[in-house]
Amino acid sequence: MNTSRTFRSFDLTLGTLALALLTACGGGGQPETATAATTSPTGPAATADASGGIDGTGIPSDAIRMAIDEPGAVAAAALPRESGKALGAATPKVAILAWSNYTTPAQQDHVARFNVALLAMPQTATPATVAAAVAALKNKNAGLQVAQMTSTHQVSDSLLPLATPTTASNWWLKTAAGARVSWQGTAGLFDTNITTFTAPDASGKRFPQFKASFDSTTFFKAAPAIDYVFSNPVSPQGLDADWKRIGANQAWTDASVQTAQLVGHVAYWDALRVLHPNLKVIANVSTQWQARPEMAGKTHGSYLNSLIGRSWSTETWGGWPAMMAQYRAALANTVAPKAVIFNAAVASADYRTMRFALATSMLEDGYFSLTATDGPQPAPWMDEFSVPIGTAAALPPTTATPSGIWSRAYSNGLVLVNPSKTASATITLPAGYKRLAGTQAPTVNTGAVVTTVTLAPRDGLLLLKADSPPPPPPPPPADTQPPTPPSGLLTSGLACRSVTLSWAASTDNVGVTGYDIYHDGQQMTSVNGSTRSVLLTLTPGASWGLYVNGRDAAGNVSQASPILTIQIPQCQTDTTAPTAPTNLQGTVAGTSAYLTWSAATDNVAVTGYDIYRNGSSVKVGGTPSLAFTDSGLAPNTTYSYRVVARDAVGNNSAASLSLSLTTGGACANVVCAVTQVATDTDIPWGLAALPDGTVLYSRRDVLDIVRLNPATGVKTSLGTLPGAQGTNAEGGMMGIAVSPNFPATDPWLYVYHSTATDNRVVRVQYKAGALDLATLQVLLPGIGRNAYHNGGRLRYGPDGKLYVATGDAQNGGSAQNLSTLTGKILRLNPDGSRPADNPFASYVWSYGHRNPQGLAFDAQGRLWQQEFGNSLMDETNLIQKGGNYGWPNCEGTASVSGTGCATAGYIAPKMTYLTADGSCSGITVVRGSLYIACQRSARVYRWVISGTELTNVQQLFAGTYGRIRTVEPSIDGGLWLATTNGGDKDSIANNSNNKILKVNLGN
Repeated sequence: MNTSRTFRSFDLTLGTLALALLTACGGGGQPETATAATTSPTGPAATADASGGIDGTGIPSDAIRMAIDEPGAVAAAALPRESGKALGAATPKVAILAWSNYTTPAQQDHVARFNVALLAMPQTATPATVAAAVAALKNKNAGLQVAQMTSTHQVSDSLLPLATPTTASNWWLKTAAGARVSWQGTAGLFDTNITTFTAPDASGKRFPQFKASFDSTTFFKAAPAIDYVFSNPVSPQGLDADWKRIGANQAWTDASVQTAQLVGHVAYWDALRVLHPNLKVIANVSTQWQARPEMAGKTHGSYLNSLIGRSWSTETWGGWPAMMAQYRAALANTVAPKAVIFNAAVASADYRTMRFALATSMLEDGYFSLTATDGPQPAPWMDEFSVPIGTAAALPPTTATPSGIWSRAYSNGLVLVNPSKTASATITLPAGYKRLAGTQAPTVNTGAVVTTVTLAPRDGLLLLKADSPPPPPPPPPADTQPPTPPSGLLTSGLACRSVTLSWAASTDNVGVTGYDIYHDGQQMTSVNGSTRSVLLTLTPGASWGLYVNGRDAAGNVSQASPILTIQIPQCQTDTTAPTAPTNLQGTVAGTSAYLTWSAATDNVAVTGYDIYRNGSSVKVGGTPSLAFTDSGLAPNTTYSYRVVARDAVGNNSAASLSLSLTTGGACANVVCAVTQVATDTDIPWGLAALPDGTVLYSRRDVLDIVRLNPATGVKTSLGTLPGAQGTNAEGGMMGIAVSPNFPATDPWLYVYHSTATDNRVVRVQYKAGALDLATLQVLLPGIGRNAYHNGGRLRYGPDGKLYVATGDAQNGGSAQNLSTLTGKILRLNPDGSRPADNPFASYVWSYGHRNPQGLAFDAQGRLWQQEFGNSLMDETNLIQKGGNYGWPNCEGTASVSGTGCATAGYIAPKMTYLTADGSCSGITVVRGSLYIACQRSARVYRWVISGTELTNVQQLFAGTYGRIRTVEPSIDGGLWLATTNGGDKDSIANNSNNKILKVNLGN
């Protein structure tokens, strides 16, 4: 592993962190005795002398060490990675320090081969960038332990979120004369006084606690999958300054000053662990501090920098015994899982020193890291890292063998070390050992059976039992790269029932194996990867949006091609109107009228009926069925109704005979009144009713949040969120949710929206009737997106957790893959961290979902869910923790592939609907009844919840308001409805005609 910190190879996008993290990694070096440069506020006042040290000590500072010991670095090659291994795996445990070299797929493949990755993600990074980097690595190796590097006691002037409060609270480290000082001597980078000699701010925090809050927001809330904070460096700040704030300088070697410094580091860790109880600590700790009592039990690991291989390495100045004493002290002073990392700095072809360092580390129980001083960054992979040597079969040795070689037995091999700097040593072995077979050092790693071994000075060797099987070849890198979207869609031979669709090929890093063809989110067919056209079966008179997704052998699915809209002709010229509907009948219940009629006939087909009230000019709704409900009428009032049939091309029948009905004196049914509160030219998607009577709703394609005052009908746009973007179909600004205490004591508004690359959950504070975008936090990025199947509903649960409905992003297989976030119900803490009681040690709460868009909790705290099917049936589910709901093998109750719905463990829906009667999105529970808002069937289903079953169904507003997407509870026990008529198959803003309705409920 290469810990190269040369300015040439360091990514400039790291910005100010490049300075902060280039402080001394003093874990394995000689104790610092230099007095660092005292600086004015504008720059250093001293420079290194000709010997390479500062003030003539001869010990190089880290910035100079870089120039001496690490003259350059080259980009990492794309190497095959190991399969995922948990921390503490039996084979050699190895760690890697990756500065900026973890961003490309090839670099991520390499980094993910190791057991522990120490990442230097910049403090200037956005939380979303942090989360994406961690997710990419853990997707490649779920067992990888990730650490985020941070510096506790240095701040750059340009990093204003830290520099400004440090100035305001007087937390800089200063001389008695009031000048700020810099241990590293880098312009613009100054030390802070992390001790309790400083005063706290108004909130009671000193710099360590404030820095913990900053790091929490920047890194650990955004990416709760991070396992460790890597504190760099934890060593004395070699500066004489007014540490104690008494108007005089104190020597940095003063015991009380060093104790205060160390207590400051511990305070940072303690504060961070309060915010993130599961977070562990690795300290890049200096030799002289490692065994101090203040360190006992405070860290879970130590990074021991350059124990071997530098001019200033512990082995160089103190010898092998002193180095091992430091290593053992670190192991003794840390707590489980004891991620003590033994680092060696070695030229990339110096395999003897590599073996020596690795074998030495394996005499004890830590981790090994490799810094290539002249080559690949991050660190190269050694043949020895892949050796299946097993688990330690003996305690760490306390003495050498008579030959002078140190030895430790493993369950499947033996580790040998000759620590002598001058003399070779030979050891006689028990029968049954062989050398490993490798390509990096073929004269040593020959695979031959051995009975004696001679080790050169400073050499080490890993041997395997002779009867052990050879290690399996490393698997090829996992293919996580999807194909590019197909392009160039064209149709030919368009007829009323068929068309030929062709497209230009996708490209892929491995190869495209298939294409999936859709219309409007519904899969029509699939073809193999060599096919570029297909004959499709059409529905006469329909308007369809066709698109294609590419697919590779690993199951990666591309984003959708551009959507090609076609208007399908009728099979014959149709100028014949349907016959008039007959037998119009009706009943009244309270203030609702229920109509039925007999079907009209047509030479092609009747596609729907329009209902007119009080004369032919007042159309109150339309429906494809033979029934209609007109609700919320005035009491004791007579209404007349007529029904007109229509066909696909708009031919209208004559009106039916008129029917008069008189409403009752009071509401005696479920719906008592419906009030149109507002209209919108975009698509209202998520909606939340606030305690003050106002409403917040999201507009999917405009990409903003709107506040609606129902009393006046006034709408106010609160603005959009940075990065929000549509998907050219059904993505954009979708679900919103608030806690029961919103906004009085909990001002967070939670939002689910699409970006150019993913879907994500964010939160932003709502204060004084406005969104405070400065508070925006990305809680969960990296949710798969596509043109369709984005899910999008949020619900704040009675347990105080946030529940998220995600679609399969048009990759059905991902719904069964627990390592993805797609096709799932997710559960997270309000700060974005993962709840400890989730079923799969991930965000997944349930899986096997296609495109869920409805979530609601009942009075018993149970979660109900509504899900779109493909072409057979939609479903209503009662969600169980860890439950598998079957997609893509099972759609509703219909088997689709494999063992289908009979698969053991699949949970059946509580209710299914033919897609023509469903396409339902939002759901809510009010007074023990489940209300389901449906689009294609243009109605609201009302089910009574009885135990775990749904009973006594009623169909409300059938055809009255068109397609209904959203239903939410109002604060007075009624309902809010939002329609989705027009423009809901594209991302074009303001091309819709929608209503927001308030429903007063009765019985």
